[in-house]
Amino acid sequence: KPSTSSSTTTNPSDGAPSDSDVGVPQKLCRVIMKTVLKYASAHSLDRERELSELLDPVRRHSLKRGNRAALRQILPFYVGYAASLLTLNPLPMLVGLGATQALEATDGSREEESNVRMMKNEGSRM
Repeated sequence: KPSTSSSTTTNPSDGAPSDSDVGVPQKLCRVIMKTVLKYASAHSLDRERELSELLDPVRRHSLKRGNRAALRQILPFYVGYAASLLTLNPLPMLVGLGATQALEATDGSREEESNVRMMKNEGSRM
């Protein structure tokens, strides 16, 4: 009877999770990066530069999304701060701060940023 444990298996050669433990996006990224690296090796190109050309648009897009999310997160605080200055009442600023912290807690941009970093690191190890 097969075991149904949820432990992650790792590849003994590099300590990375095995292919059965990662999702489709990770597998697709690995295949694309391996293909780019094979092409770079076959045509005597710089591996780091080719990976950089592949991942720079992703990094730029992720940065833009993160900046937009940061602006949306901080906006309630600044609106509350302006209202506090106009009314001389600190309550709107505190409400804005609470809304800012709530938005920050539910934001996924940090996870997206770490995924982009992971793709770059994984490409360097290939």
